[in-house]
Amino acid sequence: MTANAPLSVVLAAGFLLLAGGHPARAAATPHAPPPPATTATSVPRSLEGETAETVRRWLGEPDVAHAEGEGALWTYRLEACALMVGFRQSDHGLTVTSTLAGPRQRGRPVPSTADCLGAGLAAHREAASRPPPLPRETTIGPITPPSPQTQVPQ
Repeated sequence: MTANAPLSVVLAAGFLLLAGGHPARAAATPHAPPPPATTATSVPRSLEGETAETVRRWLGEPDVAHAEGEGALWTYRLEACALMVGFRQSDHGLTVTSTLAGPRQRGRPVPSTADCLGAGLAAHREAASRPPPLPRETTIGPITPPSPQTQVPQ
């Protein structure tokens, strides 16, 4: 058994929970080659070897993050798939060691890791292009719309 075995077990268990399925339904995707140099329009085929900061820059904050010992597992719940990213401590901080994609609904086909990663990158770019929402509350309470009685006549 290797040092990465416990992380692999955690990845597989997390995938099963997200997929809501049975071990026979969960198929691990093979490791992809290292990612090519990325430009604004290209999509990396894998995150393996990337740092946690790079993953945050590309995909944003994870929906679920769990750290234990020298490893971490981040989950991104996307519209069509769930992307799980496994990390291990290295000389450069947390570094991606594995990725796993799964369907968001039981019975759906298992998407490729590259397709799920592409969907995550597109969703993050789209979300980053929208202006931030207006606050609904302040530090002193909720913001209520003005009523006709509180408006000052001009």
